[in-house]
Amino acid sequence: VPQDLRSRRVYRARDARDGAFSFAWPAVRIWNHVRAADYRPFRCPTYTPTCAVGGQTLTVVEVEPGEARGGRAGQIVAMEGGRVHVATGEGSLVLRKLRDGEGRVADAAEVLARLGLGVGSVLA
Repeated sequence: VPQDLRSRRVYRARDARDGAFSFAWPAVRIWNHVRAADYRPFRCPTYTPTCAVGGQTLTVVEVEPGEARGGRAGQIVAMEGGRVHVATGEGSLVLRKLRDGEGRVADAAEVLARLGLGVGSVLA
């Protein structure tokens, strides 16, 4: 299939954006941001999706869009079976796996509970 080479773009590692995201973004945008950095078992060459939580920066490893449950952007609206449901700017997101500041990957509920966060807490 012929392609118009004038519309191509080159993305270099030095041009990569910061991996931090905001829970004010729509849930689908956050989900896509995290999925785009998933090169498992390899490390993403451009950015690592992160969020600020309780004064720490956590790496988001696995997420999925959730069912809207209310709450303001960043608010934990439910914790079920290791998963954490967080309200976003549009819809909600289910945090499944997080990497803590020490590099350990665990269920999101476990990581956030260690930080003293629960339903009603707001993630930055």
